[in-house]
Amino acid sequence: MPTRTHPPRRWNWLFAALAALVLVQVASMLGRAQESLAAIQSEIGEAFPDVPWIEPEALDALASPPLLLDAREAAEFEVSHLRGAVRIDPEHPDLSVLEDVPAERTVVVYCSVGYRSAMVARTIQHSGRNRVFNLRGGIFGWANAGRPMVTEQCEGCAPRTVQRAHPYDRRWGQLLEPSRRAPLR
Repeated sequence: MPTRTHPPRRWNWLFAALAALVLVQVASMLGRAQESLAAIQSEIGEAFPDVPWIEPEALDALASPPLLLDAREAAEFEVSHLRGAVRIDPEHPDLSVLEDVPAERTVVVYCSVGYRSAMVARTIQHSGRNRVFNLRGGIFGWANAGRPMVTEQCEGCAPRTVQRAHPYDRRWGQLLEPSRRAPLR
C-alpha cells in the first residue's frame, strides 16, 4: 500500500503565505464591491436628486411600517425580498397598488442597487405623494449587511428567511458578497 506523503515542512510557509494572499484578495474584492456600490449610489443621487434616500437603520426606526415596493423583475423577487414587500414592475409601474394606502404613509422603494427604484420613486412622487424614499444600497447593500430577507416557496406559504439575493447578472452580482449571491438561473 503506497504511503501518503506530505509536502516538506519548508513548504508550509509558502502554503500559509498563499492562503493569506487569497484572504487579502477576497477582502479587497469585497471592499471594492462596497466602494463600487457607493460610487453607483452617488451616480444615482446625481441622476435623481429629487428622490431622497432612506438608510436601512432609518427604515428600521420608522414609527409605523412603510409600504415596501420591490422594483425588480419577478425572478429576482422570487429569490428573496424584504419581508412585507410588494413587487412593482420597474418598467411599467402600476400605481394602483397605492390606491388604498393613506397619503401620509411612507413608501420605500428598492431594487438591486437603487436605479430602477429611483425611477419608480420619481413616478410615485409625480403622482402626488411626498413621503417616498429610495432604500440606500438597495437589496445588495441590505444583503451585504446580513439583514434578513425572505422568500415564499409557494403561494400562501409562510415566508422563509434567506441569506442570498438575486445577482441580476454576472457583472452586477459582483457587488454582492459571494456568500450573499444566489446562483443565476
